[in-house]
Amino acid sequence: MSEVKRQAIHQRQTVFDAYVREDGLFDIEARLTDVRTYDSMDVDRLPIPTGQPVHDITIQVTVDDQLKIHAITSNMRNIPTHECRQTQPVLQKLVGKVMGRGWRKAIAEAMGGVEGCTHMRELLANMATAAYQAVPIYRRFYEQGPESGFDLNEPPPHLNQCKTWKLDGEPVRRLYPQFYISPVQDDAVEPTP
Repeated sequence: MSEVKRQAIHQRQTVFDAYVREDGLFDIEARLTDVRTYDSMDVDRLPIPTGQPVHDITIQVTVDDQLKIHAITSNMRNIPTHECRQTQPVLQKLVGKVMGRGWRKAIAEAMGGVEGCTHMRELLANMATAAYQAVPIYRRFYEQGPESGFDLNEPPPHLNQCKTWKLDGEPVRRLYPQFYISPVQDDAVEPTP
């Protein structure tokens, strides 16, 4: 961290919450706020007092166990211009999509460029990882018991998606030995004459 004296001027917060519903579906909520430490103005030159959010945007997505979207809503409590609200209807293009592989592409196709809102796209992109942390983990560990999370017949979707979960890595060998692939050893290769 910087040892140079500094003054806070802006704070962006994003929060993701997940809820299990009584109908068996799940709600994933994302909220983004931007707050400045000084008086400013919005796009229409209306005052934004110190501490009042420039952005306060919430998206709620209802998903099933496969993270397929059944419903999506949004609330724009604070925005810098009223045109921002015109992007809300395009969210409906995501109903029926799955928050998994290809999710960012689906967001771009549904609400990329001038069709959507930069901040909503940012929230949506990260909602998938929040949904994954919530839904399948809840089903495996909470409902079926702590040990059930590792006794699987098919690899969970997070395997081979990052350094920690590479198929030839130590965590996979330890926790998911059924999906472990031994690393190729350079010295095991016969030299060609």
